[in-house]
Amino acid sequence: MVTIRGVNVYPTAVENLISEVPGLTHHYELHLSRRDGMDRMLVRAEAAAGVGALADLAARLSAHLRDHLGVRLETEIVHAGTLPRYELKTKRIFDAREPGARATTTRERR
Repeated sequence: MVTIRGVNVYPTAVENLISEVPGLTHHYELHLSRRDGMDRMLVRAEAAAGVGALADLAARLSAHLRDHLGVRLETEIVHAGTLPRYELKTKRIFDAREPGARATTTRERR
């Protein structure tokens, strides 16, 4: 679980929501980063073969995630076959946040 702008986001929930958007495959990656003390999540999802309007698909995915999770996640749609395929355990989460660093909570700021 990751807290994004005060909302708990579970990777399995994101995976389930991606599968509900027509035109996307089950291949995706979640990229975590931190900017200005806030955790951020980029959802990279792969379009199905033959899908051409990637910008429209990204907007639909972003709206679907926001409607169901209550927080806006960054989205990027890539062409079919772009994301790596793994023979064993699939790597879905890429954490680029600094080790040991974490966002401060409201209670800690007081």
